[in-house]
Amino acid sequence: NISGKVVISKNYYLNNISSLENNVTEIEALIIIENTSLNSFTAFNNLETVNANIHFERSNIQNLNFLESLSIVNSRISFRLNNSLNDYCGIRTLLINNNFPEENFYCSENLFNPTLQDMVDGNCSL
Repeated sequence: NISGKVVISKNYYLNNISSLENNVTEIEALIIIENTSLNSFTAFNNLETVNANIHFERSNIQNLNFLESLSIVNSRISFRLNNSLNDYCGIRTLLINNNFPEENFYCSENLFNPTLQDMVDGNCSL
């Protein structure tokens, strides 16, 4: 099982992280930055708890379905400069069930940028 922070940054040719699959259920943070060839995040399908923040930036991510098992995030969730990100429905239940604070949910310069209120209202994808 993996613990601590998971940081995958500036691995432009990395296209697979399946070796992590089913080994990640609770971590301190999930930070994915500038991994333009990585387009599958199923390694995090069983992730339930992030004790700090989640941050995706300049990644080839389209949806957050791989985060549907997530039930606790104790800090900020942010998505920035992800040109293909258009579906946040995978974290909608997390945000609603935890009365997630608006100031801790940040989306900017993605294909779709919902507010927390959009998510609560069910407007979680294009």
